[in-house]
Amino acid sequence: MFTLHVSQAETSEGPGVKAYWLAGYKGIKSNNLSFGLVELLPKTKIAFHKHTEEEELIFIIEGYGKVQLEDCDPESIEPGTAAVFPKNINHSIENDSKNIMKWCYCFIPPTRIEDHTSK
Repeated sequence: MFTLHVSQAETSEGPGVKAYWLAGYKGIKSNNLSFGLVELLPKTKIAFHKHTEEEELIFIIEGYGKVQLEDCDPESIEPGTAAVFPKNINHSIENDSKNIMKWCYCFIPPTRIEDHTSK
């Protein structure tokens, strides 16, 4: 399989957040990266967490809010913004808008949701 529509993707859900796994260990098989889409409900925050082995890149499609690395000031994000989270560094994402925030993510090397750790 080389293509996958988001409506057919496996999902992971948490409080206020839903992730669609499009490529990596789930979805289109890839040994080198994970890729997908996240939806975060309005006025919701993904608490500080880190990926111990992976670097993460996100690209905001809809909504606005803030991202923060541990020991750094929050930075604003909006559609068209990219953010990189180094491996093993705690980070958080907050949706300040009244609508669902959507972003694409890419992990290199690929990750599994169960590999994430909370602060």
